[in-house]
Amino acid sequence: MRAPAHLLACAAALALAGCNLHLDETLLDDAGLAPADDASSDGATDASAEAEADATSDASQDAATDAPGDVHADTSSDAPHDTLSDVATDTPSDAAGCSGDLECTAGGGCVAGRCDLGTRACVYAVCPSQTACQARTCDTVQSTCNTPTDYGFHASTLDISASLACGGSLDACFAAVGHFAFLGTTSGLLAWDLSAPIAATPVAVTAPGFTIARIVASGSRLLVVGPFNAGSGALEWLDVPTDAVVASFTIDGSHSAFVTFGSGGVDAAYPASPGAFFLVRSDAASNDPVGLVSPPLTNGQTVDAVGSTEATGLRVVGASGSRVVLGNPAASTFAIVDGAGVAGASHASTPATPTPALAGLTAPFGFAFGSDGTVLWSTRLSLSGVPTAALVWLVDGQSSFFQSTYALLGTYAGAAAGARLAGQSTLVTSASSGAGVAVATAASPSDLAKTIVRLVTYDGQRTDVPASPSFTLPAPPSAVVLRTAGAYAVAASPSSVVGHVSLDVFDPGCP
Repeated sequence: MRAPAHLLACAAALALAGCNLHLDETLLDDAGLAPADDASSDGATDASAEAEADATSDASQDAATDAPGDVHADTSSDAPHDTLSDVATDTPSDAAGCSGDLECTAGGGCVAGRCDLGTRACVYAVCPSQTACQARTCDTVQSTCNTPTDYGFHASTLDISASLACGGSLDACFAAVGHFAFLGTTSGLLAWDLSAPIAATPVAVTAPGFTIARIVASGSRLLVVGPFNAGSGALEWLDVPTDAVVASFTIDGSHSAFVTFGSGGVDAAYPASPGAFFLVRSDAASNDPVGLVSPPLTNGQTVDAVGSTEATGLRVVGASGSRVVLGNPAASTFAIVDGAGVAGASHASTPATPTPALAGLTAPFGFAFGSDGTVLWSTRLSLSGVPTAALVWLVDGQSSFFQSTYALLGTYAGAAAGARLAGQSTLVTSASSGAGVAVATAASPSDLAKTIVRLVTYDGQRTDVPASPSFTLPAPPSAVVLRTAGAYAVAASPSSVVGHVSLDVFDPGCP
């Protein structure tokens, strides 16, 4: 059996610098993959959503009786919460790579290996399930996998004692990278591995201490934004390995920098090309200056703050891959701007009005962004005088707007003009793969104080909402934040317990 390549690489790196990936040696021991010494290892190597930051902040304002980060799981399995999957990638030493599963044996225990014939690399997983909508966890005491557990569209709920950072905004302080979810709290960054959707595994995070202002994911990288004063502030980044048995993360001094961004602060951040980020200062007079950062960064580095004048009257609402999206949602008018955040670059824009034009639009609006350039737009509109929540597949990864139909998430006869109907959405599968899949939220038609979670599909021409599956959350849509973690959608919302946050995991492939 060959040790995974990233373990060997990190062992060599230890002679030069400390590594920031700590592998779960309990699981490695089970598989016969544990390193001979006790050294930690390094393994540096996607859809982020942004909507208005109006999430209810009770969970961050009141003192909790539990210690910060205490987790109370409500799942269909009582197995130990220590499961990880797709945990390691190993390429045999010969140039041809692996040619069959027998070359990827893991030595028993909870870890199983297979040969990915597409990449000719060995891929390891902890207690992988061979059946859709089933999951197994690892009994680390017995070094065996537990009996598979069936689950549906809603796989599990996790209740967390946490005092939110980011001024109490759950939207600004919740992100996901690969199958890991991250939450910014006043006690630091918390993380969970969600590769087994029925049982999240807490992952310890060690990072230099500063107040977290917001977190955002791009590709396999997480950016942590600290407070800015007169244009200067701290940034940290974590390169999240999605191919390792991770027990903890560490952000060391080499992954943080004090930078200057114009003369103001960072009011929003969006994923740019994978691993890069757009920083945005909300300033209409300066055309919402945008800065492009691509770690690693250096202390004292100046990030250009560049406003766009190509589409006057529009504000920055998000990003489409390496491009910035400007918009006036109330007028159903948007523009894509190339070269954003780069001084002296050509900022060619592509204005567009979706067809057919959407009438009767009212704020607030929500947007979600995929790394391939997809833009999802959650909005409230009026159809024949009836208030309606809708999801528009605004951009499907191409260079222009492709909206031709929209999906109806719910209708609300008699709803008040200011009632929040459309909630957030998140892209799970890009339409470039043949069929786009998203998960969206809206007010429950029977109770506007609750949120219904729906599956949305897009085939390149038509956006559709199947009658099932669906699930109802007890929080209103203004308080629910959606992110994508690997193959799953994760909803974060204030728990019914004061000072707690709930994470609900959804599998779009399950009924």
